[in-house]
Amino acid sequence: MPKKKETEGEADERKLEGPVAGESETDKAARLARNAIVKQGNFTRLARSRTNKAINALKSIGKLSAANYESTEDQRAKMFAAIEEALKNSKASFAPRGQGAAPAFDF
Repeated sequence: MPKKKETEGEADERKLEGPVAGESETDKAARLARNAIVKQGNFTRLARSRTNKAINALKSIGKLSAANYESTEDQRAKMFAAIEEALKNSKASFAPRGQGAAPAFDF
């Protein structure tokens, strides 16, 4: 299996976390504090973007209720069950030691 390509943010994170020869405890604490700030900034930036994309995708799904589309109750139930399951898995991944890998949706 090919190794996952490291993103720019991950490379910066690795540089900040890695051990530094001859580093004092004060320098290490400062480096770790900077690392926490970088991680918080990355989270905020990515969470904002991904949350807005998810909201827009849900709005787009809502447009399927328009009169020019037809669906069965079973199709709608499966679609919303898949969305709810994905949301549940995403929430669970924020719990300690959580893993949120879910299969792709299909009818």
